[in-house]
Amino acid sequence: METPNPYWIPVGQNLKGESVNYRYFKGRTACDDCSEEIDLGFSFTFFGESYESLFINSNGNLTFIEDFIEYTPEPFCLNGPKMIAPFFGDADLNKGGEIRYYLDPEGHYVIVSWLALGYFGCEVDCELRNTFQCILHDGSVTEILGQSVSAQANVLFMYQDMEWT
Repeated sequence: METPNPYWIPVGQNLKGESVNYRYFKGRTACDDCSEEIDLGFSFTFFGESYESLFINSNGNLTFIEDFIEYTPEPFCLNGPKMIAPFFGDADLNKGGEIRYYLDPEGHYVIVSWLALGYFGCEVDCELRNTFQCILHDGSVTEILGQSVSAQANVLFMYQDMEWT
């Protein structure tokens, strides 16, 4: 698989390209419509409010204050928790795929990767998979894998294989 984006961070690497250990979402337990809260280790400002933790949600989004496990094909973010959604779809980890994340031990960023996710309604051997990732940082990150990035771009989305909608 070719890397489609110079900012794509392979699982097992940090923003400098060094080998690190990623954590498994929900301890690698397969689930549908599930969430896990994580402490960021840094303060993340989103629309004027600061957050110290977030929820990783299986349907391709991150929320603050509370989880968001529902999936409805309607406009989101009008009600409910504040959300950052690199992909908003009805993913189902029971159908394959995994979510992994890395928390910078120096407390500046988090990388969340949704890897080869199946979707609700596909079979276990479903061939259509989505792989995407999100990086949130505190504004101190200016370089990712040797590529310059604006410190004001504190939310980055990267996409690899996007085979279902």
